[in-house]
Amino acid sequence: MTYFEQESGWGVFGRIEIGRITRHPIADSIWISQAQMLTGAGHQMIQARPGFSLKDGTTSKDLFETVARKNGPVPHYHPQMLLQCLLWEKVNLVKQIIGRLARDLKYLTPEERAVYEMDPFPVYSFLGSDTQEESKPSVPNELSLFDNDSQPVVEDGIDGFSPAVVSKLVADLEDTPLHDLGANENEQLLVLLQATLAIDEHRRALDADGLRYLISIRLFYLINERVQIPRSNVSDRQRGFRERIRYRDMVWAFHSSSQEILLDASTAACGGKMTWNDARALGIFLWLNSIETVKTQFEVIARNQYMSGEDRDPSACCLFYFALGKVRLVLGLWRQAAWHPEQSVMLKFLANDFDVPRWRTAALKNAFALLGKRRFDMAAAFFILGGSLKDAVN
Repeated sequence: MTYFEQESGWGVFGRIEIGRITRHPIADSIWISQAQMLTGAGHQMIQARPGFSLKDGTTSKDLFETVARKNGPVPHYHPQMLLQCLLWEKVNLVKQIIGRLARDLKYLTPEERAVYEMDPFPVYSFLGSDTQEESKPSVPNELSLFDNDSQPVVEDGIDGFSPAVVSKLVADLEDTPLHDLGANENEQLLVLLQATLAIDEHRRALDADGLRYLISIRLFYLINERVQIPRSNVSDRQRGFRERIRYRDMVWAFHSSSQEILLDASTAACGGKMTWNDARALGIFLWLNSIETVKTQFEVIARNQYMSGEDRDPSACCLFYFALGKVRLVLGLWRQAAWHPEQSVMLKFLANDFDVPRWRTAALKNAFALLGKRRFDMAAAFFILGGSLKDAVN
């Protein structure tokens, strides 16, 4: 499992069946030269060489080559490499890698592109954060022992990184994907190029934990947006679709001291109107530390839930306003819902005083009745109205 994929990192590449050769159980096995397996069963020795086929359509000569491809070093522009650099505050390094990739591909012929390999960056580039890189002097000459590359020519921004360069690179990779990346990996690379451009504008105002959370939500929305474009023989889950960001990513926001900026960024990512589905997907109420901010944002979501439908249905926001203790406000919304078949019943019921035990009991009875009708949101709202938070949660 990686940050993009939800499948297990383990997989079956090949299978050797010896049941048709011998009835003896396998006693021992060992790998010998040329990726052949020698198996001992009873008094017999069976030598076999399995063949393998990878999911992305590429074939491999033997197991060793397969393992080297799947587990060996990845190029600097590989999406997993770029993502790890972003998570560990190496945004400038990612911008340099993207700039070099854009510059290299710009002058390659189709034949040269098929065998393209990026010249590696020096080891020390991966060891420090952006803050250290910006404050330290130029690299000493003795470090050139580990790097034979000449310094790239700087174009726009950091090594040619700019919105125009990224847009052109994305369009180029859409037309002609990189040969050494699978279809999913090429798609993930495009997402990371766009995400890097988006977070570069906000990173100066965020701490490290806040930046990591921002990266997570940008990737979440960009991947889900790309998944809307269908691709044959590949499920949405295999392409990285998720209904919410991972809890491990929500934790970054919990520890951040820039929560107000993160909340603004989350709202912007939702199109400016955060609904309950958006808040749940981003874990908003799991990481907000300020009770006042929680109440304010909860009321914003209640208002957006009410405004989201064309008919302005009060039942869409009852749960949220009841949780805030604003029963009278809900009563006012029901007065405006003349089209709703339940208006008269709700107006009559909500006009009662729910501090009185009798009406709390009535609210609980209605909640259980709504459960029987499988109207779970309204049932939870009436449980809260009746003062039974435990039942509302369950």
